[in-house]
Amino acid sequence: DLEPFPDIHTLWTQRLDRILTPYLEQEAQWSASNLTERMSERSGSIALDIAGTPCRLSGRADRIDIYAGAQAAILDFKTGYVPTAKQLRTFAPQLPLTAAMLTRGGFEGVPAARPARALYVHTPGNRVPFSVRGLDDAHELHERAEVALEQLQTLWSTFLLGAPFTSKVRPETTRSFGPFDHLARVKEWRVADEDTGETS
Repeated sequence: DLEPFPDIHTLWTQRLDRILTPYLEQEAQWSASNLTERMSERSGSIALDIAGTPCRLSGRADRIDIYAGAQAAILDFKTGYVPTAKQLRTFAPQLPLTAAMLTRGGFEGVPAARPARALYVHTPGNRVPFSVRGLDDAHELHERAEVALEQLQTLWSTFLLGAPFTSKVRPETTRSFGPFDHLARVKEWRVADEDTGETS
């Protein structure tokens, strides 16, 4: 209920007005493509053996659409930042890992299916109020899913074998500072690097 917050209520009313028409048009296109069921907010997990240690990859899909012919699509709804096409193919593994879980029947109440596409549904409501982007080639999605799962298992194996954790693997992708950065003394090392003219 946003009535006690009239400014926020007005802001989101305007955004929803901009989002609604293109969103409904997109939903109509999906429905016209032999869509049989929309499954929202489905949790799931798959068991993995990492260097002899049982591990579990778990997650929650915003929506999984089931189509005739055992086809499926993964939808992730976002109002904020959405990875670029290049990031989707490199270090943004959320959708590919979700696809790997779906292929292996990892979601509750959802039959195992090899998804035809995995998409971010972006609804910021600003100058570009609505857009859809992601991996919409079934063959590429399957390859990315298997690569992402293999890379995840390699990463977990590295840590399970005793490698130290890195607080910022790709510092260029984040400006946030968290508790693990404090433990890793990121600020102290950054100041030392600046004093010596080096970059970390």
